Amino acid sequence: LPEWKCLDWMGWHEQGDGRWMLGVNVEQGRVRDTPELRLKTGLRKVVDTFPGVDLTLTPSQSVVLRNIAHADRENLESLLRFHGVETDVAQIDPITRKSIA
Repeated sequence: LPEWKCLDWMGWHEQGDGRWMLGVNVEQGRVRDTPELRLKTGLRKVVDTFPGVDLTLTPSQSVVLRNIAHADRENLESLLRFHGVETDVAQIDPITRKSIA
């Protein structure tokens, strides 16, 4: 059997149709705004600003933004970072990344 891997889809991934998807860690599965992290507002701005981008919830209570045009990657990432959302999965603590409510 092949080695088992836990795929959480965090970070950037090609969809296979020329578009991209971005997995965003949602700590404890809570989509909310705090003074440091405005996740709810940031996600709302993404779907309002980038037509065709939709959200998928994962079994690990995170969010995957799908159908992102290659040309929109940089602007979308900047918008999320402006709202305090970390898009570099290497910067997220592995325990935090795997935590769920």
